[in-house]
Amino acid sequence: MPAGEEEEMRKGKEGSWPKLSVEEIEKLSDYCLQNAGELIVEAGILFQNKKYARSFALSIIAVEEISKRELLWEAIWLGDDEQKWRKFWREFNSHRVKLSQMLKNYVDIDISKKFNAPIKAVDVYLSKVAKAEVRSQTEAYYFDRCKQWAFYVDAVEGKLIAPSQYIPQKTAQGMLNWAEHYLEVHRGFKPTREEVNSRLAIKNDMKEGEDFIDYWYRKRGLIRP
Repeated sequence: MPAGEEEEMRKGKEGSWPKLSVEEIEKLSDYCLQNAGELIVEAGILFQNKKYARSFALSIIAVEEISKRELLWEAIWLGDDEQKWRKFWREFNSHRVKLSQMLKNYVDIDISKKFNAPIKAVDVYLSKVAKAEVRSQTEAYYFDRCKQWAFYVDAVEGKLIAPSQYIPQKTAQGMLNWAEHYLEVHRGFKPTREEVNSRLAIKNDMKEGEDFIDYWYRKRGLIRP
């Protein structure tokens, strides 16, 4: 489907991009987990029947569905800004954005648990995030291409690719295991209404254009490096 047609389908009845309520975000978040779980079950069935290429592809699609939850819970801060909602829906439907989101999740330091940590720890976190951002964008492109090669015959760098020959058992098994682990991590994460309200309060206290790290430094009277 051409990008223009897809955008028109995404628009609401009055020509605007849908703005989601917290309740709608919560429902879509649950749908993402449900659909991802079904995709992983189907990927497992394909794997057991030695259909490794298709199993691999479905595992990646499951990971993309799970990653939508990250985007959804960030969307509680968007308010009524139509431009921000337009950007949200584009990212929500971007394969590479969702894969990049998944890859960035493997940054080791969790800033939410280090509000009172030494400043050096925060600096290390920022450095890791910057590196993860660059790496995730590169690897997201690779994952997305591999997903395509798991479905379609192609010619890459002079080599002819057939999906059943391109994706070996070990690769399919690794991707399936990764998807299962990612799903379990997300099943353990669902913000309570109190946590949602707390995040909304923080957003209201943030300055225009300020991200959370900027806010963290400002509230402590510090300058972000």
